[in-house]
Amino acid sequence: METVLTNARVVTANEEFDGTVVLKDGIIGSVERGQSQVSGAEDLNGNYLIPGLVDLHTDALEKQMMPRPNVSWNPIAATIAHDALTTTSAITTVFESLAAGASVAHPERNETLKPMIDGLHETQNKGLLRGEHHVHLRCEITNPMVMDLFRDVIDHPSIRFMSVNDHAPGHRQYPDMDYYRNKHMKNYGFNDKEMDTFVAEVQEQSKEFGPKRRAELVEAAHLRGIPAASHDDRTAEEVELAASEGMVVAEFPITFEAADLARKRGLKVLAGGPNLCRGGSHHPGNLLTGDIAKRRSLDILVSDYVPISLVQGLFKLVSAEFGFSMPEAIAIGSRNPAIAAGLSDRGEIASGKRADLVQVQNVDGIPAVRRVWVKGERVA
Repeated sequence: METVLTNARVVTANEEFDGTVVLKDGIIGSVERGQSQVSGAEDLNGNYLIPGLVDLHTDALEKQMMPRPNVSWNPIAATIAHDALTTTSAITTVFESLAAGASVAHPERNETLKPMIDGLHETQNKGLLRGEHHVHLRCEITNPMVMDLFRDVIDHPSIRFMSVNDHAPGHRQYPDMDYYRNKHMKNYGFNDKEMDTFVAEVQEQSKEFGPKRRAELVEAAHLRGIPAASHDDRTAEEVELAASEGMVVAEFPITFEAADLARKRGLKVLAGGPNLCRGGSHHPGNLLTGDIAKRRSLDILVSDYVPISLVQGLFKLVSAEFGFSMPEAIAIGSRNPAIAAGLSDRGEIASGKRADLVQVQNVDGIPAVRRVWVKGERVA
């Protein structure tokens, strides 16, 4: 089956132009300049035609499956709802960020990890989803259960990306002990003594067991060909460790020193769309995604916890404040993450690539998603 999309502002990896894209048998057959006169061609009214976005990190599925504390939703129904949200946010390839080693605030995640992965896989196999969904397994090395949870799921076919996390106080995301204590005492309902005990336990897990767990996690990922990311790098030493381990992505670096060195060592710097759209992080002290972008150190943008923030953030990068060209901006949410994840068949509009495409109308700087195609089939 052939579909002709014409009168579009086509955004390829290197340029944008008024043109026509022909889809055939799930792939892009040709990319042409000018308007097609073929009968039945679909008129995109001069709107942008961009590649479907590739989201390497989203927490949104967990929110569908656990919409309130201690409230669980049917995993298949939750996944279908989540897929509808991501697809209409211009995301056609999704990496669900699921935690192996939950926080004290969400211990239920330890019980729901495998059911969530199984539910996602079943829903995908039944053809109930519009986009393509994989799992980004977030491994928290301060959690005593992390290795058991990891070994239980690592050979699941849905797992296609992994990150190593260490949220112990005193380094990485939490160098400020007072902030860490105040935040977690409020979230967990701890008194001072309980908080002292908790801090000591988490720090022990990080210092005594963290390095061995991290090494085992990274080795297992490499053996299976799963790309891996380091998380919340703050110092040069932390970046050098990630580089020596063969990590491909530096997720949410905490300092410019870490971000700049990560790029020099060949890691792609990943940051969040909500941070870019809001102009700030919900974690005090974290870098602004916008500031990383202004230094031209931003390689990959992700939706994090707001699916629509990915496409909105990419269009914001084209504004006068940041000065990216449209091809440069769109690559940060499509081609770059696809390469990092080892998906060479998608992420750009070019002949032979998978026909994952999105029609976007730019409304005063706000992208409005109009139509979406996955493997050449219109799904939204």
